[in-house]
Amino acid sequence: MQAFYIKTLGCRLNQAESAMMKEELILSGMRQAEHPGQADFVLVNSCTVTARADSKTLAYARRARRENPAATIAIIGCMAQTAMEDLLALPYVDMVFGNQEKNALVTTLLRQVPHSVGVLSEHSAPLKLIAQASGDERVNLKIQDGCDNTCSYCLVTIARGPSRSIKMEHVLETAAELAHTFDEIILTGVHIGSYGKDLAEPSSLGRLMERLLEIPHLGRLRLSSIEPAEIDETILGLLSHPKLCRHLHISLQSADDRILALMNRHYRWSEALKVMEQVKSIDPFLKIGTDIIAGFPGESPATFESICQRIESSPLDYLHIFPFSGRPGTQAVDLPDQCPDHEKHARVQRLQAVAAHLQERFHRSCLGQQRWVLLEKGAGYLKGETDNYISVRLRENPTGRSKQLVRLSGLADDGQSMEGEIVTGS
Repeated sequence: MQAFYIKTLGCRLNQAESAMMKEELILSGMRQAEHPGQADFVLVNSCTVTARADSKTLAYARRARRENPAATIAIIGCMAQTAMEDLLALPYVDMVFGNQEKNALVTTLLRQVPHSVGVLSEHSAPLKLIAQASGDERVNLKIQDGCDNTCSYCLVTIARGPSRSIKMEHVLETAAELAHTFDEIILTGVHIGSYGKDLAEPSSLGRLMERLLEIPHLGRLRLSSIEPAEIDETILGLLSHPKLCRHLHISLQSADDRILALMNRHYRWSEALKVMEQVKSIDPFLKIGTDIIAGFPGESPATFESICQRIESSPLDYLHIFPFSGRPGTQAVDLPDQCPDHEKHARVQRLQAVAAHLQERFHRSCLGQQRWVLLEKGAGYLKGETDNYISVRLRENPTGRSKQLVRLSGLADDGQSMEGEIVTGS
């Protein structure tokens, strides 16, 4: 029986799609290797959001070739979609499959495998099979792919194509199946806030959330990234629902209106701030995070300092920080006033200090609270995540249950998480 190994880089959507490919390959008669050195096929599910992401993909493929010269190395996904010819010219890459060809990848591999039993069709609900593959307490549920936005720095519209929603009936059926196995379902996609606009019967993310929250045995539901303008009255009205996680990752990228315009982002900082304040008025302990790009073209030192000050005084609780990476084929790579690499690095460090302050402020505000945590094993301790996206460490779990009511008792020494104590009798 021939073996495969999948290395996944990048976003939750890639993770969900890797899980689907894994299930199709297993059902078709292959086995999953524990290490790329043991595999006949090494599949690298790539990310191309930054130049660093591209470098990670290539470095992994080179290492796989050194460790396993006989393996077939395939690069798939977003980098494959945007740089197919360049990848095919590399001596350590045997196959390249863009996002549009991921379905064909499994069929192509099986042509090289004797006695394979065929593959699932595009309409045979492979999403449901994620529940059979993962030992985690949570699962990513793909509801949408692609993006219709034209952000000046982003290759996603090239890599993923236009926004396409999965039919609501299929999402609901799959979620109901997953809820029997997993305590938390995370709605994922490239641009989930656009969900439903392209369907024959147009719908919305808020309407989908309403239907999902009606599933009787659903544990908890979490959103992945969403745009500020897409947090509408329906979604605001659901934030206090007991099954919805108290966490929003709102995609902002900058806190300066001129930079947002250069990025081709269709909102102003004041509008995003108003949305965040509305959210906090509903639940001050709902954790809000965002992505910030440091060193975007045209971002002067004075502009950057103003950005830091606005972020520090905002309701934000954590940051994901990226130095600007000019991607070939995007508008931003040709903008004037490019920021030098050493200055980008300095700005990332400054933002990291701001992020540490925001997170400590939020964690201190939650001290003494009791919250439900999904637990998994760490190195010498138990770890887990609260409904409001706080990482928690515990020393023991007397009942062995994966879901526990925990009192947040202190700040952990890693600067990223909190210490917790299981509430007896919970």
